[in-house]
Amino acid sequence: MKYSAKAVIVTALAWASCSEIKKEETDSAESLAQNNKALTASNDSLQLAFAQTLNEIDHNLDLIREKEGTLVLGPESNAEPGITKSEHIQRNISIINSLMEQNKEKLSKLNAQLKKSKANNAMLTKLAEGTKLKIEKQEEEIAQLKTQLTDKSFEVEKLNIKMNDLQLANAMLEDKSNKLDKNVNSAYYAVGSYEELEKEHLMEKQSGVLGMMKKKTLKDDFKKEYFTEVDKRNTDSIPLFAKKAKLLTFHPKNSFALEKDKDKITWLKIKDPDEFWKTSKYLVVEVQKIPS
Repeated sequence: MKYSAKAVIVTALAWASCSEIKKEETDSAESLAQNNKALTASNDSLQLAFAQTLNEIDHNLDLIREKEGTLVLGPESNAEPGITKSEHIQRNISIINSLMEQNKEKLSKLNAQLKKSKANNAMLTKLAEGTKLKIEKQEEEIAQLKTQLTDKSFEVEKLNIKMNDLQLANAMLEDKSNKLDKNVNSAYYAVGSYEELEKEHLMEKQSGVLGMMKKKTLKDDFKKEYFTEVDKRNTDSIPLFAKKAKLLTFHPKNSFALEKDKDKITWLKIKDPDEFWKTSKYLVVEVQKIPS
């Protein structure tokens, strides 16, 4: 059989064209398979990243709830040595704020990855939205807790002010009570010869009845500095150690006694303090000293 050159050329071209089409179809199929494989790998990688990040966010939320519980129960529930209650609260709030910021950043990165991904993954989108709602709910709880802590701190501050005022009032009352107690129970005595007492401007002589006798009496403007102060509740004796002794201020005779040792008077013994100091809280004793 004979063929023309033209027929042979046409046949060859047709065969070459058919081969080229088959090659293109094969290359296209392989490329599509590779793309599908890459897309599947990308989707798997995205799901893995989502799972890891969501676990980290849940872990942070657990830590936040733990810190919230500590703040609700009070610093004593998990107190750290060497820091005040206020510092403990501020430290926990700072930790909570940091964890919340980390959660937001992690979720933001996941959403960015999801947008860049060619896969239309409804499940991951739903998980991201659910996590966002959990974070928002946690933010609301933290805001309420901060408000409660602020109110509580204000109440504690007012209570502390009241306590300080009360303590100050009690201190002032106690001081007044001590001064009053001291004033009520203080007594004073002076012992000396008449010349000494007169020199110190404690005593003076006044005319008696019809000018016949002169009476030694305590001056109205006497010097208090010369007297020795005592607490009459626990003072039952006053040292004299003199040859003679005489009380120049009035004190009931049955309320005291002068103790003697041979030829000298040693002590003024107060037998009934209330009775002794009833008429005067000042005692003046004139003594005649024992010759050296």
